[in-house]
Amino acid sequence: MVTLDIGGGTNPYQNKNEEIIHMDYYAKGDNYLKHDAENIPYPFEENSFDKIYASHILEHLQNLWMERNKPCVLDELWRVIKSGGLIIRMPHPSVCYNWAHPTHKRTASVNSFSFVLPNSKERYSVKSWIIIKKQLRYTRLGFFGKLINKIFNRSEKMQYLGERFFCYFVGGFDEVYFELTPYGK
Repeated sequence: MVTLDIGGGTNPYQNKNEEIIHMDYYAKGDNYLKHDAENIPYPFEENSFDKIYASHILEHLQNLWMERNKPCVLDELWRVIKSGGLIIRMPHPSVCYNWAHPTHKRTASVNSFSFVLPNSKERYSVKSWIIIKKQLRYTRLGFFGKLINKIFNRSEKMQYLGERFFCYFVGGFDEVYFELTPYGK
């Protein structure tokens, strides 16, 4: 399995069972490719990767979504993935420190990627994706945090209630987690 770790920086994706290519603007080390993730196209052939891991990078990119018919990162990721999964971790808007980082351009809610589904009426990518999994993640308070994750990821209705109301009582969800697969491959 060949995996692209996009923007891994100082906390790269690790898995001993996978061949991993790390692509980062500040690349240093073995299996690192220095490349700006906003610079499209990426220096890879079509269908090069079985999996793409994007942990806390997409919120830094100006061109994640298609705007004014310009190429976007999501379409480029669709081009280079075979048929496997795109794993995304992004900050949730309910935590104030997610907006404190000077290079964050966006956060994501649990429904942010509904705009790339094949049947979406409002589109922000040319290519479509299927959402396999989406989760709100609360990473603090040990057992209590795990309990919050279990309760509010039981169903889409519970995710809605967690995002809309509950998150403000516990200081917000730290991140959202998505697993997507390319539609039509």
